[in-house]
Amino acid sequence: MTMGSIKSSKIFANNNFLFFSCILFLFIALSAIAAYSISARQINRSFIEQQLSIASETIRLRLATVVDSDLALVLKMADTPVIRQYFMNPSDPVLKSRADDEFVLFKEHFKNKVLYWINDVDKIFYSTGNEPYIVNPDDPKNYWYNLTLYETEKYIFNINYNPDLKRIYLWVNVPVFVTTETGKKAIGFIGTGVNLTDFSNFIASSYREFDKNITTYMFNKYNEITSAADYELVKNKVRIDEYLGETGKELIRFAHELSEGESRSFIYDKEIYLVNSIQAMKWYLTVSYPVSGLFSLNHAMNTVFFSMLFLILFLFIIINIFVANSENAIAKQNLQLLEANKKAESASQAKSNFLAKMSHEIRTPMNAITGMTELLLRGELSCEARGYVRDIKQAGNNLVSLINDILDFSKIEAGKLEIVPVKYMLSSLINDTINIIRTRLKEKPIRFYTNIDGNIPNSLIGDEVRLRQILLNLLSNALKYTEKGNIGLTITALKQDDKQVLLKIDVSDTGKGIKIEDQAKLFNEFVRVDMKKNQGIEGTGLGLVITSRLCAAMSGEITMKSEYGKGSVFTVIIPQDIASKEPFAFVEEPEKKKVLVYESRLNYAKSVCWSLENMKVPYTMVTNFNDFKEALYRGPQPSPKGVEPEVRGSLLEEWFYVFSGYGLYEKIKTLMEQSASVFCGGKKPYLALMAEWGTEVYAANARFVSIPVQSLSIANILNGKTDNQNYFESSGVIRHTFPNARMLIVDDIAVNLKVTEGLLSPYNVKIDTCLSGAEAIGLVKQNKYDLIFMDHMMPEMDGFETTAIIRAWERKSACQQIPIIALTANAVVGMREMFIEKGFNDFISKPVDVTKLDEIIDRWLPKNARESAASSGMNKEEQRGGSHNNDYSNNIGGFVLAEPAGVEIAIPNVDTAKGIAMLRGNLVLYKKVLSMFCKEIDERLSQLQIIPKADTLPSFIIHVHSLKGMSASIGAQKISSYAAELETAGKATNMVFIREHLPDFTVLLAELVKNIRNVI
Repeated sequence: MTMGSIKSSKIFANNNFLFFSCILFLFIALSAIAAYSISARQINRSFIEQQLSIASETIRLRLATVVDSDLALVLKMADTPVIRQYFMNPSDPVLKSRADDEFVLFKEHFKNKVLYWINDVDKIFYSTGNEPYIVNPDDPKNYWYNLTLYETEKYIFNINYNPDLKRIYLWVNVPVFVTTETGKKAIGFIGTGVNLTDFSNFIASSYREFDKNITTYMFNKYNEITSAADYELVKNKVRIDEYLGETGKELIRFAHELSEGESRSFIYDKEIYLVNSIQAMKWYLTVSYPVSGLFSLNHAMNTVFFSMLFLILFLFIIINIFVANSENAIAKQNLQLLEANKKAESASQAKSNFLAKMSHEIRTPMNAITGMTELLLRGELSCEARGYVRDIKQAGNNLVSLINDILDFSKIEAGKLEIVPVKYMLSSLINDTINIIRTRLKEKPIRFYTNIDGNIPNSLIGDEVRLRQILLNLLSNALKYTEKGNIGLTITALKQDDKQVLLKIDVSDTGKGIKIEDQAKLFNEFVRVDMKKNQGIEGTGLGLVITSRLCAAMSGEITMKSEYGKGSVFTVIIPQDIASKEPFAFVEEPEKKKVLVYESRLNYAKSVCWSLENMKVPYTMVTNFNDFKEALYRGPQPSPKGVEPEVRGSLLEEWFYVFSGYGLYEKIKTLMEQSASVFCGGKKPYLALMAEWGTEVYAANARFVSIPVQSLSIANILNGKTDNQNYFESSGVIRHTFPNARMLIVDDIAVNLKVTEGLLSPYNVKIDTCLSGAEAIGLVKQNKYDLIFMDHMMPEMDGFETTAIIRAWERKSACQQIPIIALTANAVVGMREMFIEKGFNDFISKPVDVTKLDEIIDRWLPKNARESAASSGMNKEEQRGGSHNNDYSNNIGGFVLAEPAGVEIAIPNVDTAKGIAMLRGNLVLYKKVLSMFCKEIDERLSQLQIIPKADTLPSFIIHVHSLKGMSASIGAQKISSYAAELETAGKATNMVFIREHLPDFTVLLAELVKNIRNVI
C-alpha cells in the first residue's frame, strides 16, 4: 500500500469519524431542543394561565364589588317608607320635600353616578342633573317603566350603549313595592347607572399591554357580548357563538358549567382559553392566548438554553479535533495491520486455490475408479469377486473422502462449511467405516477391534457424512502411525434422554505416541509432529484440524491423551438427535444364551466379551485349548468365592453358542463333532467362527463373523438372524419391484419421456406417458395412478397449472391425493420449497440421478405395493431392465447390455459414458434416446434460429429450458450449459445476450445432431 493511499485512508477514516460524531451531536441537540420546547411551552402555558387568572379575578371582584354595593343602596332606597309614600302621592309637597332630602342623602353614596326614579302616578322620569320629563306610554323606546318594572320582582339589570359618547352603562333598576289586599304591587322603580366603559376598556386593552396575542370578551347569560374591543359587537348584542363559531360554543359550554368564583382553562383550536364568571351580573369573562410555538417561548429562557447549546457545540468541536488528531496514529497502525492481513489472505487464498485444483485433478481418475466398481457390482460376480470389488469401491470412496477433506479445509477457511442433519442408521455408518479401514490392515500386523454399545439408538439424526469423516480421519491417523499392536474403536453413550444422545467415540492405538511438547500444536493446520521419527509417513497435516473444526461445528469437542512410544487415545463427544429408540443391538432373552469364547488373541477375545457383557449375555472366556476343552464339557459354572478368574456364568447346564477364532478350528473340530450326549445338558452348542477379513473360510455346520466382531453381528447370531453383509448400498441394484403400481410421466419432450421411462423400467411398474398438461389431467381423471412425474416447464399449461387443476379435482371429487414429483432442470437452492408450496410432494432434478430416483420411489410408493426383486418372479435380466432375447448378457451397472463388453460409442462434446450410466447402463436404450433427441432438435431448430420478440419470449424460454434437460440427459453438458445461459437471459429479458449468442448455439446444435447421426 502506497503512502498516498495510506494518507487517503486516514482522511477517509477521519472524515467518517467527524461525520458520525456530527450526526450524533445533531441527534442530541435536536432531542434537547424538542425536550426544551415541550417543557418551556408547558411552563409558559402555566405562567399565562396564572397571569390571566389573576387579572380576570381582579376584574371580576372589582365589577362585582361595584355592582353589589350599588345594588344594595338602590334596594335600600326602594325599601324606605318615605320613598314609597312619595311614589304613592307625588303631588304632596311635604312628601316630595322629604323624598328629595332622602335622594340627596343617598346621592352622596353614589358620588358621581347617575340616580333616577319614576312613579306610576304621574309617569314623570327624574334623573339627577337632568330635567324631568313625562314618559310616553305609547313610545316603547322611552317608556322605561313598562320595559323594566315588570321584568323582575326584585331588581333588573339593563345595558345601554351611547354611541355618541361611546359609553356603556349598566342600569341597576329596583321596583318600589306597596302591600295591597291582593299582594305586593310595584308603584315605580329606582335605579342607578354603572359606567362600564372603564371596565370594558381595561378588559379589551389592558391585556394587550401584557401581550399583544391576548384577546378578551365578556358575555351575559344570554350569551350576548357585553364587552369587547369592537363596540359594534356590544351595540348590536351579537351572540358570542355567532361571532366565534365552534370556539364560542365551547366557551358557552364551559361558562355555563362554572360555579360561583370558579374559573376554567382549556385548549381549543390551538388557543388557550380562560373562562371566569361574574355571578352578580350573570356575566362571563373569557381570555384567549395562542398555544406557544418553538419561537414563541420565553425570551430569557431561550437565551439561556441556546447559549448553553452553543457552548456545548464549541466544546464538542474542540474535542473532535483532539480525537481526530489522536486517530491518525491509530489509523496508521490499523492500515499497516490491514495490509498485513491482506497479504495473509492472499497467501491463504492461493493455498486454497492450489488445494482445490489438485483435489479436482485427483478426483477425476478417482471418479472413473469408483464408477467402474459401481458398474461391476451391478453385474453378475462370484461372492469372492464381489467382495474384492466392494473393497475396491470402499477404499476408493475413502480416498475420495480424504480428498474431500482437503476441499473441506478450504471451505472451513472460507467459513462455508455446512452441517446438514439427516436421519441415518448408526449400524450402516459403523459398518461402512470398518469396511473402509480394514482394507488397509493387510499391510501391517495390526489387530483392529471394536466395542459398540448396543444400547445406543440405531436411528439417529445428524450429519452422517461429517461424522463418518471424523471416524475415518481418526482411524486413518491411528493406522498411519501404528506399525504393530492394535487399534480400537469404542462408541458409548455418555448421556441419553428421550430426544438426544451424547455419543462418546474413543479411537485408541499402540502407535508411536506424541511428545508432550507437540500435543499443544497437534490441532493446528499443516502441522506434522516428530518429523524425524515419522519420515516416510504420508499426510498433509489437515486431518486432525478438520476433525477438530467438524466437532466444533456439530456442537462437540475432541480431546487427546498420549504417552510417547506407547500410543494415543483420541476422544470425541458429539450430540446426536434420536429418530427412533430401537437399540443398535440387543439379544432376546440374553440370560438364557450362555456363550463360551475361545480366542488366543487377547484383544479380540476381550472385545467380544465386552459386547456380550454390554448386551447382558453371560459368557466364559478362555485363551488356551485345555481350558476350552474343560469348559466345553463342564458347561457354565459360577466363579469360586474369593477368586477373580476370567470365567463368568450362571448355574445353567449347557452352552448356547461357542465363539472361536477361525485359526483354532482345526484344534476344536474334533471336540465340536462329538455326539450331543457328551455335552452338558445333552445338547451340542452352536459354533461361530471369527475370521480375519479377506480370509477364505469353510467349515461345516458353523457360522462366520468377520473381525473386528461388532455387537450387532453377535446379536444377529444369538438371535438366529442372518448377518448379511452383501452389497446393499445405493448402487442401482433394484431391491423391490412394484408390479401392481401405476405411474404417469408428463413431459413435453419425447426424449425426456423415454429417458425417464427407461430409468423406471427395472421397477416392473406400469407406466403411462403424455406430452402435455391437458392430456395429463384427462388421464388422471380416467386412471388411478400411484405416482406422477410432472415436468416443470411446458408450453400452454406448465407443471404448476396442471398440478393445481389436479389438486382442485381431487378436493372436489374427494379422491386420495396422488403424489406428484416435479421434474426440473432447475436444481438451485430453494426449489424444493417452491414446488411443495405449489402442490407438489417432492422434486427430482434433471438429469435424473439413479440414487435419487430410488429414494423418491422408496419414499412415495406405498409399502404394500412393493415386492422383493428376488422373490417377485422376475429373472435376473428382468430385474436389471434387460431383454430376454439379447445376444449378449454382459451385466454392467446391474443391467443387461445389448452389446458385448468393450463396445463404446464416441460423440464429440458428449459424455456418452455418463449418458449410458444415467440409463442404468442400457446402451440400446441410450441409442434410442439419441435418435429421439435428433428428431426433437430437427423440429425445434427452425424456431430457435429466429431471434425472439417480446410476445414470443416465453415460448423461447420453454424451448431452451427443454433443451437444457434433454442435452444433460444424453451427456451433452456443453449444450446444456449454453441452453441454461440462454434461459437465464430470457428470464432477465436480456435481448442483447440472446442476439449475440443464439446463432452460435443453433450452429452447435446442428453440429451435435450431425455427429450423433454419424454414430447411430
